[in-house]
Amino acid sequence: MAVTLGSKPVGSIVKLKEDGVLQNYIVVHQGKPSSIYDESCNGTWLLRQKCLDVKKKWTEQNYGDNYSYSNSEIYHYLIGFSVKFEAEILNNIKTVKIPYREGNNYGTDYTGASGLSCKFFVLSAKEVGAVNPEYQRYPNDGVNLPYFSSDSRRKAYSDVSDSTAVTWGLRSTDASAANGVSIIYIDGSIIVYPYDTETYVRPACIMNSSTLVNSDGSIGNTAPSTPSNISFSNLVSINNTITVSWSTSIDEQGDTVKYQLERSTNNGSSWTKIYDGTSLSYTDTVSASWNTVQYRVRAYDNNNLYSAYKTSENKTVLRLSIANITVPSMAMQKQQIHISWSNATNADSYTLERNANNSTWESIYTGNNTSYTDTAGTWNTVQYRVKASNNGSFGNYKTLK
Repeated sequence: MAVTLGSKPVGSIVKLKEDGVLQNYIVVHQGKPSSIYDESCNGTWLLRQKCLDVKKKWTEQNYGDNYSYSNSEIYHYLIGFSVKFEAEILNNIKTVKIPYREGNNYGTDYTGASGLSCKFFVLSAKEVGAVNPEYQRYPNDGVNLPYFSSDSRRKAYSDVSDSTAVTWGLRSTDASAANGVSIIYIDGSIIVYPYDTETYVRPACIMNSSTLVNSDGSIGNTAPSTPSNISFSNLVSINNTITVSWSTSIDEQGDTVKYQLERSTNNGSSWTKIYDGTSLSYTDTVSASWNTVQYRVRAYDNNNLYSAYKTSENKTVLRLSIANITVPSMAMQKQQIHISWSNATNADSYTLERNANNSTWESIYTGNNTSYTDTAGTWNTVQYRVKASNNGSFGNYKTLK
């Protein structure tokens, strides 16, 4: 069953859908990292496991000041990154005020409620484990997040290749110089490069910790599981009832699960819905017009998310038909009456019934013979009928006066 995102340990992998495709994100922190962060940053911090196959740089004249993260190509690219996510996911990604520096060595650090508003951002040098040397290279734009304990934790690949590490950009300027920005090099080390250096983009975000994570790591409402089996009577004969049953489906989010049952009598060419509800079984009546029958079932939740179908085997409808029954045209009282009938394919038993004087039918023989000798009573009229059966399933009566 689903668990809350806040219960996932640092280093766990969860999955978010981007443009309908699940992508891995690493839990790099739980909660508010320190007092320099706004309360909006209190949640589950996620970092995309792979860099996007997109390179951006800071320098972009269209955005004004080249030395501010708020005016960088990376920041403005990530503003549009939200369109890749469905509303259900996007609603659980928080809009936060992230610490950042406006400018370089003469710039200003903005923290707490003065942080930069965004949903997606790149991490700062200090968040990935940078320690200030004596000349204070890194601005006060974050604190070390628990996940980043070594260079190997910073090393990353792109969507294009799992074998070639790439450089990826951070949001920290060089606080000791006028023309540098911190990046992660291919070996996972933190270095400073010029502002016009293109690096891969590795988005981070903060999600509500109460967001549910499914057992496969995916985040978002999912359809119930497909019923693992569906079955019905081994023997199917006309005009008899059969019970179709199926297994329970599990909904990760605990939503109410319902089932839709469909029937096909033309070898799966078309299907007719015959049941919709919470039951795990349905009783159907076999029509004489059917030659075959099969069923399929699927589960769905109250968000109208449907599982795949589980389909039963296709079974032949047994006719259990008796072509004729033979009875003498006349019989005297106390005389024997020999009744016989034709064999029915697939029958393992027959039931013979008698109706004397147009009264009620009564069973006078059950067995696997195809004949029976009766003794005439003090009747004015008598008629007989017989039906074939197979393992308790009966065919139609064959009647003759």
